Amino acid sequence: SISLIDKPEITTKELMKHIKGPDFPTGGIVSNKDELLKIYETGNGKIKIRAKLEVEDVGYGRKNIVITEIPYTLSGNKTKLMEEIVGLIVDKKLDEATKVRDESSKDGMRIVIEVKKGVDIESFKYKLFKLTKLEDTFPVNLLAISNNRPEVFSLKGLLESYIDFLKEINIRKINYELSRNEDRKEILEGLIKATDVID
Repeated sequence: SISLIDKPEITTKELMKHIKGPDFPTGGIVSNKDELLKIYETGNGKIKIRAKLEVEDVGYGRKNIVITEIPYTLSGNKTKLMEEIVGLIVDKKLDEATKVRDESSKDGMRIVIEVKKGVDIESFKYKLFKLTKLEDTFPVNLLAISNNRPEVFSLKGLLESYIDFLKEINIRKINYELSRNEDRKEILEGLIKATDVID
């Protein structure tokens, strides 16, 4: 909140109690959370995003991997991702898998990778992250224009600058409305005086 930012002693670490991390529209898991504090303090760095995988037991000793969230860097490239996984299966680089299918709906993403019986799921997941873009990096550069010049902000500095901008916009808007209403008041007072003269 604004009251939180207005405290001069507030630190980035305290802000992170309220802003846990980036909120990517495609979801995913930040796998280098320990680096977020430094990234938010300096305004530079790289965030490692990993797809969210779920393991489903399909019986007869077999399990499937279900991808429910992907890194933001894959946004709009779901088909390309599936083609990449199929290519790795065909080339026998992911020979633990047999098939990939898209079961996504309006309720969310659901890409199913069918895995052969007896496969070590944790090792297979590690292999998936290593061979595909299911784990990727997203560059962070909190660069913005401030006082007509580019500046790299910390998280706190960025929020302070944004709040100052909102204050300035609202003051301008209120002053504009005040000026318009004062002009209207002048016209109405003139009309009242004119009416009195006519009477």
